[in-house]
Amino acid sequence: MFVDSLKRGAPSAELAGHLNSLDAEGRRAEVLGLSKRLLRVLYDASAGQPVSLADLVPEECAPGKTVVHLGLNSLPLFPPFEKILTRAGSGSWPAGRLWGRNQQPFTFLTGPGYFAVDPPGGGPRPGFGDGSEAVFDYDITPPEAPAAGWPTARPNSGLPRGLAFGGLTDVMRKVSDHLCVGAAFKRGKPLGAYFIILRGD
Repeated sequence: MFVDSLKRGAPSAELAGHLNSLDAEGRRAEVLGLSKRLLRVLYDASAGQPVSLADLVPEECAPGKTVVHLGLNSLPLFPPFEKILTRAGSGSWPAGRLWGRNQQPFTFLTGPGYFAVDPPGGGPRPGFGDGSEAVFDYDITPPEAPAAGWPTARPNSGLPRGLAFGGLTDVMRKVSDHLCVGAAFKRGKPLGAYFIILRGD
């Protein structure tokens, strides 16, 4: 069991190998019930495991094709959620950028929480490790809805959007081929909130 391996401090390669051996239903059963404490343990265990953009949106996905990640959050208000991503069009800068949004029970109030994901490796950022980790940046939002059926794009400012998403960044680490774990920061300061996203394919 994944939980047992995590509790005994199994190395990241063992955790990844176990999850990669499961089908989609098995992965969901193993990880979508992790406790708040184990989300933090998983984040620490995944240090040094960078997330590529292809882990989030497979390379064969054309711009505008939606990829849904099921999420579990340590915050009591939003435990289950989805992060939905798509590849930006060819005119985006920097090349390869992804756009994402959030879907949770209070989206009608907070808005979709658009964010950008740029290729890792741009060098160190204060508070965000060595630059190898993917960062979901909520201060960068698309000029328009990046995929058919997505909500109108708006900056994460004002109330209540700014309260929920303004100044927010998620620092991501890879766990397995389909699972990533993240930590939330607000204006560069850790919030002590952790979450996982599981790609739904």
